[in-house]
Formats: sequence, structure tokens, C-alpha cells
Amino acid sequence: MPLQRPSQKLCLALFCSLLLIPSLISIASAQSDGKSLRRMNSGLSPDERASMVVKEMTIDEKITMLHGTGMVGLSPMSPLAVHSNGGAGYVVEIPRLEIPAIQMSDSAYGVRMSGENGRYSTALPSCVAGAASWDLQSGFEYGALIGRELRAQGYNMSLGGGVNLTREPRNGRTFEYMGEDPV
Repeated sequence: MPLQRPSQKLCLALFCSLLLIPSLISIASAQSDGKSLRRMNSGLSPDERASMVVKEMTIDEKITMLHGTGMVGLSPMSPLAVHSNGGAGYVVEIPRLEIPAIQMSDSAYGVRMSGENGRYSTALPSCVAGAASWDLQSGFEYGALIGRELRAQGYNMSLGGGVNLTREPRNGRTFEYMGEDPV
């Protein structure tokens, strides 16, 4: 039986359907990305936008955001932590929700562990010494310097200092605190 030549109508239908496929794919992806577009709407309050993201997260993603993957050197790390900067903690990114990884570093008196990671940061005076100066401008400069160095080293979360009683001998974090006004 000899092969028959396809009709012009069949060829035209096939050609038109091939032209429609890319547009149908783009429409489908735009519809599936509608949630992303809504949560990026700056007209909504930050609380509304955050609620939208949380509703889209799986329970595993929520747990990971709260727990992280551990601290380098102190515990067995998740295999996902290979992307960690080696700081004080790491939380894996969630690409489908456009949530970046969280790279944490202790930084009350400068970026911690920089030298161990082959990077260097400015050695700053202790937090108590800085606070005792009562120099607000120096405090702002101190914070800006730490922020620049954190960003330059790829960190996006600072686990900074605090205010607490430095005279409490049982407190193992005194070196990070600004102290209290003893007067």
C-alpha cells in the first residue's frame, strides 16, 4: 500500500498546534506562579506577605527554618550544610519560595572565626569597653563596620551582642554583652 500524502488541513492543524504550545506553557507557568506574584505585592502588609509564604511551606521546611542544620564542628551536620559559610549556624534555602539560605555568624565584637575560614576581620574592643565610652557615634561606626564585614564574607544574619549583667559570674556569654549601668 503506497503512503498517502497528508492533507493540507492536517498539516495546517499540526503547524498551528506547534505554534500554540509555547504560549500554553507560558500561561500555565504564569498561573502556577500566581502565588509568588501575590506574595511579592508590596501593597500588602509584611504580615500578610509572610503569612502567604508560611502557608505555602511544608512542615519539613518550617522545621528546617526553626532548627537549621547545626553548627560547624559541634554536631554532625546535615549533608545540606555543605553550602554553609562555616559560621555559627546555617539554614537551607527554599528556592521554590525564593527564601535564601541563612548564613549566621557570631559578631558582637567582630566577625567570629574569620581567620579559621581564611578571611579576616577587624579586631574590635570588647563590647563592655565600647559601651563604657558612651560614644554613640563610635557605636554606630562599630555596627556599620561589623555589618560590612559580615556581608563581605557572605553572612546575612548577625548573632550580635546584648545587654546583661556583666557582674554575674555564672554567665558564660559576658564577653558579648554591653554590660549595665552600675550607677
